[in-house]
Amino acid sequence: LYEPWYVSWSPNGQYVLTVVEQTPASPGEPHIEIYEKVGNQLTKVADYDLETSTPAGIGEVRETEWSPDGRYIAVSTHTENAGLNVQLLTFNGGSISLLDTIDVGDGASVVYSLDWSPNGDYLAIGGSGFASGDEIEIHAFDKTNQVFGAKVDGAAIGSVWSIHWNPDGKYIAVGEYSAPQKTRLFYFNGTTLVLKDTVGYTGDAGGDDTGEVRWEPTGR
Repeated sequence: LYEPWYVSWSPNGQYVLTVVEQTPASPGEPHIEIYEKVGNQLTKVADYDLETSTPAGIGEVRETEWSPDGRYIAVSTHTENAGLNVQLLTFNGGSISLLDTIDVGDGASVVYSLDWSPNGDYLAIGGSGFASGDEIEIHAFDKTNQVFGAKVDGAAIGSVWSIHWNPDGKYIAVGEYSAPQKTRLFYFNGTTLVLKDTVGYTGDAGGDDTGEVRWEPTGR
């Protein structure tokens, strides 16, 4: 590997995804490599050059998320001349290909966090500077046609660092930055996102960042 940025396991624990710089001679242009765990070793089975799908140039990869069934990978990328968007990739065990993208805005937009709903029907996107005016967007995923639909709902709450569905898919925890209220709980019924609670230290007028939010496995 050449300077891996991120690593993540597929849901079945069979594959490891890593984001690496393209080559030692051409740093700064990331691509994805997927390795299969065979016994106690990792064997590369697929790679994908993100520069191919966005020739304007990718500044960096913000986050990658496997879909719950392990067939898809959502990637938030910083395209230097085309704003930030979300790429939908598919992985069949031996190759990676691009299926769809979500364009959230121009170069001032940032997608910091992604998370699939537990049933794989929705993708939650968190960041700042979105063209919609929201910092959270929920997009439906059409599994038949393998494309994202239009935004189902969203919320304008201030910049978002982290976003995570609970195990039953009814609630979403959101971590903010540069805001007094730093962790929010939303309820999602399939069409509407509703704020239910806000917690966090509010003594500092500037607020402290919530770097990460995660549910424990039972979702309590």
